[in-house]
Amino acid sequence: MMNNQAVLRFRRIGILTIFAVYVVILMGGAVRASGAGMGCPDWPTCFGQWIPPHLDESQLPANYHEIYAERGYENTQFNSGKNLDRIY
Repeated sequence: MMNNQAVLRFRRIGILTIFAVYVVILMGGAVRASGAGMGCPDWPTCFGQWIPPHLDESQLPANYHEIYAERGYENTQFNSGKNLDRIY
């Protein structure tokens, strides 16, 4: 039989877990709605690099338009505003 303190702790962990899952769902929706998730066409690397390019198109491979197009992305223009979400 569990004591009251253990039950209270279990409830707090449960509520915290539900809250955390809700926040993750909201953040995922925001990333999807803004298109920020399209910043890297491959995973777990980004254009084959472990550290993704952030602010400058010159950091991307010369053929990045073709890389995006092969994966079915319509808009292949680099947008550093969307990529800022990965930094912060």
